[in-house]
Amino acid sequence: GNLTKAEVQPPPQPQPLPSAPPTGPKNSANKNKYATDADAPFLTSVLSFGQRLPITIHQTSSEATWPGGALWDPGVVASKLFCDVSLTPVRQSSLRSSNVLELGAGCGMTGIVLAAMGARWVGVTDMDVVVEGITMKNVEANADVVKGRARALKLPWGKDNFGRVEEAFDDMLERTKTDRLDLVLAVDIAYQRPGVEPHFDKFLETLLRVYELSGSRVAKQGSGRKKKKQQAPPEHPPPPLFVYGHRRRMGLSEDLLHLIYERFEDVTPPIPAHEIDPKTFRKEEKHGINVHVLRLKV
Repeated sequence: GNLTKAEVQPPPQPQPLPSAPPTGPKNSANKNKYATDADAPFLTSVLSFGQRLPITIHQTSSEATWPGGALWDPGVVASKLFCDVSLTPVRQSSLRSSNVLELGAGCGMTGIVLAAMGARWVGVTDMDVVVEGITMKNVEANADVVKGRARALKLPWGKDNFGRVEEAFDDMLERTKTDRLDLVLAVDIAYQRPGVEPHFDKFLETLLRVYELSGSRVAKQGSGRKKKKQQAPPEHPPPPLFVYGHRRRMGLSEDLLHLIYERFEDVTPPIPAHEIDPKTFRKEEKHGINVHVLRLKV
């Protein structure tokens, strides 16, 4: 599948979407290349098994949801990665049996794109105020293409919210009859409000709890069954891939990357934005956007 190049980046040179005003209250100040107005919808499409599916991503510059209410470049870059058959870590033919959980989804574009491309179940999660303010709106706006496979779920981070993680797994188990995740996403979550305590430890707590829960009930159920002689015991399913879209914004963003690499390792070298979308990002440009495809360290 491909994000429509003519819509995302009309020729002859990179430009914002024709539907987006040329200036905006906040996105333009951060030199966003795709969505330059934080209150305008972003229109694109994906190719899914030969069918072109339109996708609309609404935004809001409301302080209550900021910055999660806006669509930032790393979210589009990560979406384009999954649509590129030469780069994607998950082939579209495998998506139909894949369960995906996105943490800190904001507008939810990446998760919605994966659902449109056929992922079996996609939990698009964020803080309550963000899910209520924008995530749910986008899942509902794209109902015709995600067909119930994308679920907007409230999942704030930290040990105090581990019950919410279990609720997300309950939703997946109810809808897919499995609690095994294949892919975990987090894109551009390193933004830090001035004067607010860093949330990185809470994010990592939640991420590791997700890995503890993935497939755990299936393994327990299997181990309790009577087995014939010489039958191998049930194996715990392999841990999901972790795809992290990173943008180098400030020193704190690098702190989060270091925390992640303490527990995860590369499956492939980090993929820079100019390899995913060379028409929008130049190699010599200091865009600071990389997509990391990772696995949990043993």
